[in-house]
Amino acid sequence: MRTATWASGVSTTRSKKAASSGVRASLDGCGTPKDTRSPMVDGVSHWRPSIRSSRASVFSKTMSPSISKQRRVPPAELSEANGTSVDDEKGRRGRVFAGGCVGFNRNQGTIDLRPPPDGEEDGVQPPESGVLFVSLSGDRRRMERREKAQSLIASAECPMPQLGLLIEGKAVRQRRCKQEKPLSSAARKAFGGEPTVRQIEALKVALNTPDIALIQGPPGTGKTRTIAALQSRLAEIVADTERMAGRLLLTSYQHDAVENVASATQVFGLPAIKVGRKRGQTEDADGFERWCQDSVEAVSAQLGHVQKTPVATALRQCRDLAVAYLKAPSRHEDLGALLGNIRDLAGVHLPGSLVDRLLELQQKVSHRGQEADGTDPKVSLALKAIRGLRVDAVSFGDDGSTQAQKALRRLEELGVLNDRQRDLLKQAADWDQDQTPSFVDALATLQDELIDALLPDKRPANAPVINVDVEAVLGKVMNALHERVRSTRDGVDAVLFEYRDDLKNDSQGARKAVKKYTVVLAATCQQTVGHQMNLQKGDDVVFETVVVDEAARANPLDLFVPLSLAERRIILVGDHRQLPHILEHEIERDLDRNVNEKTEDMLRKSLFERLFTAMRKREQDDGIKRTVTLDIQYRMHPVLGKFVSDTFYKPHGEDFQSGRAGGEFAHGISKYEDAVAAWVDIPLGRGGEQGHQSKKRSVEAKWIAAEVGRIMDEHPDYSVGVITFYSAQVDELMKQMVDFGLTERAEDGSLYVAERWRKTRDQSGRLKERFRVGTVDAFQGKEFDVVLLSMTRSNNVDARDEKSFRRKYGHLMLANRLCVAMSRQQRLLIVVGDSGMLKADAAATLIPGLIRFHELCGGKHGVQLYSGN
Repeated sequence: MRTATWASGVSTTRSKKAASSGVRASLDGCGTPKDTRSPMVDGVSHWRPSIRSSRASVFSKTMSPSISKQRRVPPAELSEANGTSVDDEKGRRGRVFAGGCVGFNRNQGTIDLRPPPDGEEDGVQPPESGVLFVSLSGDRRRMERREKAQSLIASAECPMPQLGLLIEGKAVRQRRCKQEKPLSSAARKAFGGEPTVRQIEALKVALNTPDIALIQGPPGTGKTRTIAALQSRLAEIVADTERMAGRLLLTSYQHDAVENVASATQVFGLPAIKVGRKRGQTEDADGFERWCQDSVEAVSAQLGHVQKTPVATALRQCRDLAVAYLKAPSRHEDLGALLGNIRDLAGVHLPGSLVDRLLELQQKVSHRGQEADGTDPKVSLALKAIRGLRVDAVSFGDDGSTQAQKALRRLEELGVLNDRQRDLLKQAADWDQDQTPSFVDALATLQDELIDALLPDKRPANAPVINVDVEAVLGKVMNALHERVRSTRDGVDAVLFEYRDDLKNDSQGARKAVKKYTVVLAATCQQTVGHQMNLQKGDDVVFETVVVDEAARANPLDLFVPLSLAERRIILVGDHRQLPHILEHEIERDLDRNVNEKTEDMLRKSLFERLFTAMRKREQDDGIKRTVTLDIQYRMHPVLGKFVSDTFYKPHGEDFQSGRAGGEFAHGISKYEDAVAAWVDIPLGRGGEQGHQSKKRSVEAKWIAAEVGRIMDEHPDYSVGVITFYSAQVDELMKQMVDFGLTERAEDGSLYVAERWRKTRDQSGRLKERFRVGTVDAFQGKEFDVVLLSMTRSNNVDARDEKSFRRKYGHLMLANRLCVAMSRQQRLLIVVGDSGMLKADAAATLIPGLIRFHELCGGKHGVQLYSGN
């Protein structure tokens, strides 16, 4: 989804052609459009510009000459590098509105915009008039980071000066390094079992490389565990240095990949901490919460023999509750809950008479009530926005300007701001720079001022006051607990109780503490030099070791960014037989039309693949081992493992074996019996594909939705992934799954997996993702007990040349995408599609993987079904 930005001022709109190329186009410069917006529908605002010329439409590809002549001078955002607001004709400044363009209607002349995530019920609306343009600030910043990294590497000014020569394949002088042993007890623990010969070799190569090492990990060969073990060994190596915190960087091309590998990493018992968030994301998703939950469960198990809360812990918790009450007296209904908590925490350590007194007093105060305070809803929303202001450097870097804009908007409605307060909030709302603003302290002071202003002391005569009986009994409880502490030694149990309590009730405080001490920081390639990383590391962002996961997927220019930060070693982990690095669609189309075969090959190959080939040649020259290919998979049934190996890797001499017996993958799912491979045939007669650029097939989506519900009801402990090659089919699948309770619709109209289907536990009791629906791009690095692959393509196109081949098969012809899609399962892979697509003359050459899988399903390890079965 592209981001569209509205700014008060001249009335223009971009053409469809301009939307794809970045060229600006004005369709109407002679007036301001009428406010013809319809109400918000599913969180989407329908905005209709007023177009005076009958020849011009909202998304027309050409402009009328008369309109072009009348066009006014564009606002600052369209001509300046860093505009964040515009001046109208009277010189007044207006705030930009940033939203996502989710659709348009040519006939009605409307554009559908979804506002940015606000998190509140009072959704933001675009202004009544304005200019529509693509926001380029993020792209500009990304390009600047790429250029800087490339310049540092090319000029040998990065911490590893020989890096540029290595990338170019030129000779370099090798420095002598101490040889490190590959294994330790912590590394073995990270593997979760005995590592393979190749995994040990990968550690040895990575630890002892003089500069760059590359590890190729085919599906299920344990590259994530290898990375986790490598992090443990690297941390042990740097343990003797003065400062260990933040010495190692774990990075990848996108947030999901970083979160996946970060969640599997623990060093000295601490998890890797991800720095930076995905746009619009309000919570961190690096596995820290899962680590907290696992730690709480582990400590609880360790404390299983303890029958009661240690008295020292009970004293601390009860003292906190008592102090909080004395500073801010509670209402009677809350006071009853307070006394109940005190009794639950400390009852086993108190005399029976004091416990009875607590119970008596609890019952007495619980029967009293008090009228509600009747706060104005607008004041409540304003207070919520004020409390949401980011008043420290770290949090302001996340979404400080957005929260300030929200508070400003709500307070302006109440009319409570003076000029000084308004100016400060505007300054914070308009801030768009990386460095920490100087006004965060003033913003904290303003937050207190505004809360005091909206919560004046208007308590009636019967407002909550300290209850003398409660005060007296709390004093007796504290004295009794103090006496018990003097005569009792809780030792380790008391410490564990407090540790568990902190993890359960103060996860943000725990995150802050872990972030300060953890050895491993994680971030996307671009955010390794972002504002949050600068706050964490200071101005000089350098890492002893940089480990890049899914390195074959990263754009070479993005990959330069973290590589330019490495001081001692670079470890690239990936697989060039799986998904390739990401290219813009426009570039891919140009490659198909305008470049020669050699240039196309160079641009399509990832930097990982080129370095893998180059380093293998360098090994022959200097004898230093730099590349390793893992060769034993543990993820899937050996029959499926052999299918993936023979189909996608053996032709390149990179085949692998299976390390687990087939009996470990028995699934017991009815209808599939002992099969590990299934083809569900839905012929073209039942309904074909729909759509233009992105395809969908409703009949497939409906069958899959029902089958997923059946499988997860039958086996609540199984995880299920549904993969397709098309985003339109993802939308169709999510829509069909609503009827089966698998997905739900949010207030803004988007669909998400229902809460009950999100998590389950694996055989070891650890939490894991239970259900995911997405394109193949969202599944690399993931694994599920059962995978359903929606083939989607079903048509009667007569394919006889390259162009018609693409019209018939599309993404099904891409072997690397098919490799990922057919290697995520552990127990069972189900392909749902039209088997008639396999019978075309060119099918054996164009989609050999699907044909081989269909044949596998016809053998003793598979089953072929029809959708009616």
